[in-house]
Amino acid sequence: CVHGMSLSALAVQRLSNLAKSIIRLCFGAVLGTLLCFLNTQARHRLLPVGQMN
Repeated sequence: CVHGMSLSALAVQRLSNLAKSIIRLCFGAVLGTLLCFLNTQARHRLLPVGQMN
């Protein structure tokens, strides 16, 4: 019974580690996309000003 409990605890730990890595990957992807989007938006806003001056 104790062996089974430790096995399930190990499985839960592995699952939580997997979930954490997946969340980290998703967060990184979303953050990267957001930064890229903001960068292009800023460039589009600043470009006409640079052309006018």
